[in-house]
Amino acid sequence: MIEFKNVSKLYKEKAALRNINMTIECGEFFVLVGTSGSGKTTTLKMINRLLTPTEGTVSINGVDVQQSELRELRLNIGYVLQSGALFPNLTVCENIEIIPEMKGWPKEERVKTVHSYLEMVGLDPEQYMNRYPHELSGGEQQRVGILRAIVTRPSILLMDEPFSALDPISRNQLQELIKRLHDTFKMTIVFVTHDMAEAVKLGTRICVMSKGEIVQLDTLQVIKEHPAHEVVKRFFYEG
Repeated sequence: MIEFKNVSKLYKEKAALRNINMTIECGEFFVLVGTSGSGKTTTLKMINRLLTPTEGTVSINGVDVQQSELRELRLNIGYVLQSGALFPNLTVCENIEIIPEMKGWPKEERVKTVHSYLEMVGLDPEQYMNRYPHELSGGEQQRVGILRAIVTRPSILLMDEPFSALDPISRNQLQELIKRLHDTFKMTIVFVTHDMAEAVKLGTRICVMSKGEIVQLDTLQVIKEHPAHEVVKRFFYEG
């Protein structure tokens, strides 16, 4: 369980987040949605300590992340960026096996695992293991980025607008893929998007943010039937 208690983030006295209180349950597909500058990425980055709160606490299973050993914390939280952020000088196999190698997995186990995971996301290992990122399409790069993030089976996966730069077909395919992976591995996914349609498609619960605050946090059905704020109405029906 991930818990935010009275979390605020200030930049030169300007509030990026204001008094955020919420709980993300284990195994949930939790979506943060909002326009640019709403605070959703700032909120996400609090979980793996890429950013620290000015006030309040973020905890995982009751432990304040600020008290956690940083390397251990990040090794156990998967993270997928918009661009995939693959290392251009490493092959697909080498990119995916970085965290297993850091955790001391034997080479044979690493390669075997990469092989099976590539098959799981529809990339033929014989064709893709030794390719470099520049030899992949955008959608293929994101599949590899997702595999790198989940290969050690982390309990938490953070995804920061991972599909927004892709064409509609690739985006739809990867949305379906991440739903299947969530169902398979039962990990907690915290997913950032500015696209309400994507939030609706993926989220167990949706947290709508505006100007650094939570304006509504609930299931799709409740938000659709009982929008709690004008921002939610506008975002849901016009976004």
